[in-house]
Amino acid sequence: SGNPFFIREVLLHLAEEGALVHARGGWSAAVAVETLRIPETVRQVIERRLGRLGDAARRLMDSAALFTETVRFDIAAQVAGLEETAGLNALDEVLAAQLLKSTPDPHAYEFTHALVRHTLYGALNAPRRVRLHRQIAEAMERAYGADAERYAGEIARQYYQSAALPG
Repeated sequence: SGNPFFIREVLLHLAEEGALVHARGGWSAAVAVETLRIPETVRQVIERRLGRLGDAARRLMDSAALFTETVRFDIAAQVAGLEETAGLNALDEVLAAQLLKSTPDPHAYEFTHALVRHTLYGALNAPRRVRLHRQIAEAMERAYGADAERYAGEIARQYYQSAALPG
């Protein structure tokens, strides 16, 4: 009675490591099965997969972890300090790694599983989380402009999470 998400993540992890290869219409182990290093928990698998991301993709994911529902690419990239091309390349990397997925809105993305978001969020130290929440709140106000009232709940939540900062 295993966890399908765990199995999926382990298989993606092994494929990314090169321990599983796709050839002749099927998958096979590229190393002796006894030598496969299979993580014991879902969080360990996710942490290993995140560890293979490039610096820009990891920064994008760190800022994305602070969104509650959908992740606005432009805001997450801005908070991550990525200019447009670097941000788009980072987005391509996390989409290929199947950590984020597209939504009907071409500017918004979702985590493939809540545990990916929780693992990222938990890895951020408290001072960084507080500052990122504030940066996201401010970036949301700028991005939404006159339409900010429509997103007031999310903006307020971001400000609330950054209440330890002055201002």
